[in-house]
Amino acid sequence: SRRIMQLRDLLLMLLRTAAVLLFGLAMARPYFSSGVGSFGVGEPIHAVLLVDNSLSTAFRDTTGTVLQRSLEQCRRFVEALPPGSRTAIVPICSDPTDYSLDPTANKQAALEALDAIRPVDRRAGVDAALELGKQALRRLPDMPNKRVVLLGDGQKINFPADGIGPRAAELGDVQLVVLRPEPLENAWVADLRATDGVAVGGAAAEFTAVVRYEGPARRPGVQVGITVDGVLIESRTVDLEPGARRPVTFLHRFAKPDATSAARFADVSVALSADRLPEDDVRHTVVPIVEPLPIVYVTTHGPNNEATESTGGRGLWIQRLLAPVVERGDVEPKLVQIQHVALGALDSSLIQNARLIVLAGLASPGDRAALLREYVEQGGQLLITAGEDFDPGSWTELAWRDGAGILPCPLKPTMLSVRETDPPKPLRFDATTLGHRYFRLEEATDEELSDLYSAPAFFAVAQSELDEATIGKVVATETARIVKLREDRAAAARITATPTTVTTTTNTTAALPVAPAVEKLRLPWIEPPADRDHERTPEELAKRSAPQVIGRFVGGLPFLVERKIDRGTVMFCSTGMQSSWSTLALSRAIVVLDRMSRDLLERTLPRTNFDTTEPVLVPTRVGGAGTYFQLVRPGDRREPLVVDALGDDKYALVLRNLADRGTYKIVAQQAELGGGDAVAETTLWTLPLAVNGPESESHLAGIEKDAALGEKEIADVRWVGTGEEINVAGASVRGQNLWKWLMVAALLCLLAELAILKFLRPAPLAVAAPSALTASSPFTGATA
Repeated sequence: SRRIMQLRDLLLMLLRTAAVLLFGLAMARPYFSSGVGSFGVGEPIHAVLLVDNSLSTAFRDTTGTVLQRSLEQCRRFVEALPPGSRTAIVPICSDPTDYSLDPTANKQAALEALDAIRPVDRRAGVDAALELGKQALRRLPDMPNKRVVLLGDGQKINFPADGIGPRAAELGDVQLVVLRPEPLENAWVADLRATDGVAVGGAAAEFTAVVRYEGPARRPGVQVGITVDGVLIESRTVDLEPGARRPVTFLHRFAKPDATSAARFADVSVALSADRLPEDDVRHTVVPIVEPLPIVYVTTHGPNNEATESTGGRGLWIQRLLAPVVERGDVEPKLVQIQHVALGALDSSLIQNARLIVLAGLASPGDRAALLREYVEQGGQLLITAGEDFDPGSWTELAWRDGAGILPCPLKPTMLSVRETDPPKPLRFDATTLGHRYFRLEEATDEELSDLYSAPAFFAVAQSELDEATIGKVVATETARIVKLREDRAAAARITATPTTVTTTTNTTAALPVAPAVEKLRLPWIEPPADRDHERTPEELAKRSAPQVIGRFVGGLPFLVERKIDRGTVMFCSTGMQSSWSTLALSRAIVVLDRMSRDLLERTLPRTNFDTTEPVLVPTRVGGAGTYFQLVRPGDRREPLVVDALGDDKYALVLRNLADRGTYKIVAQQAELGGGDAVAETTLWTLPLAVNGPESESHLAGIEKDAALGEKEIADVRWVGTGEEINVAGASVRGQNLWKWLMVAALLCLLAELAILKFLRPAPLAVAAPSALTASSPFTGATA
């Protein structure tokens, strides 16, 4: 019994000690590391440094910017590399022309490449960065020892929802270095725009800036100022609340331009008081200063003297939206100039200057459908509304033509009228279909939008037939049109290129090739196109012409149907503005038509505002001898521009690498020889362009380790936090899940302890009877 007790106590002591040790090791989460991966110490390494140089890395604290700290870690890593190592330096937000994916020749070249990195106003997508790293690794296949390091501030918006673990593991050994700035506090200008998209000369233009702030506490006394053409116009003080959006509105009156003056543009910017990230404290916009934009409003009978409508558009819904008369005697220049005419007065001379044509309640387009189609193809904007005498059957017959007309989609021959139902029940907007930007209002909650769009009632609606068959018909028709257009252009080019032999000095007109017929309609305000559509197939271009639904009624009928035809747009509104058709014009929900109309007008204006991530094509014409172009970047940095031929007799100035926020200027100059060897230079025109980066870069919230790497831990993908150094050896880590097995082993030790206590115990002693003892005793014989 004593031996059994001693063995049991020894086993229990070992099991209990092992359980405590295993539990402690499991809590420490140990792993195995080879120290140098599968390579020997001192072997050369092909390292790829992916440096996040987005706008957020310019955030400043007491130790400098995040980018400066990232570059300092990179320098220490490069200097510690074994001899013969090669390093590729990739600033992931810079333009590809600013760096090379090829490894540098030596350490000095790598350090110089690091010194050239600067923050740019672009976003750093982690998936795009890993793709760059994958491409860089392929540039040196002969060196098997690979190391990839991704350095940045760990912005949460730049990481995929499931983490980068599986994607990063495809690159081999990857280290994620996160240098999170503290404290996270930032205010920025999130948006800046002119309310009308343009400024009308002689009228007060309204500009709205949206200021956002994220931080631990309220920030009072922030200065917000507006600058026009470099001159501070107005400044005011606002208080910012954490997580809130603060709209700030400014008014400025521009001088009325002379009738003979060239096109004018205003450079407008709004700036805040500087904080730790001053690069996003300003935002720019460039607006054209124009005369009132012409609109032609067409009805069946034109202006009626007995009604309130007139040739000036007074009383029309579009006039109340875009050119309201706020008081008696108001002579303020308006955004638009409306001309109300009858359908019979519509001709090419009338519409060639119109930026927007509204066909309101016409029974049919009559014989004007072909003219209007030509107007849209050249870049005009056309709005068709139901109402009054609208006949859907006639419109489908004359204006649909299997997608070759001006109607975006065919219509059923009969109207849907709620008065024919019993009991009459008006149609309403389907709130689940109002996600388009025309319906979304800044600073309005979902509840407020629901109340806004539930108010109007619709009594009659034209029924659009928009299904897959309709879309297929549109694409097929548009494909055939584009193919024929290209064939005609190719034939005209061959005729022009064919030399003509003149055998007589008499009338040679008959011997010359006949030029194609000149189109009757020309829109003088349309800029020459600047695109690369000639590089796309007809099918690809035709798909962009497919009609799109913008909002639906309850039951599924479309409210607006939009279709792009070549360079213009057709918008069909399936209801009318009269009270017998709907109450839309009497409700605040008519704001959707206001936003739609302003958007259509804005499409007719030259584009002057761009994002830092997109290529910019500025249409132009080939200048005469001595004409040259310059690009003036922010900070008055100048560089020459070359006119690029885009095909199909299209020319453009291609602006590349617009990575900095600010105002750029294109300057056209004419050089002429003067007296002697002097060269006289004349500025022909100057075009300012505003470039701004993504607003999301100002959200500095960082990501945590588990969210960044993903739920499943991967050995070759490691997290390097603030204060830690990059591992030059690139240790191969294994056994990250060992802690789970250690915890299981500790549990098994406790179970074994319970089993020993239950089953391993000494057997009880058996007590023999006295007679038996006497019989078996050696002394009994003597007694007997």
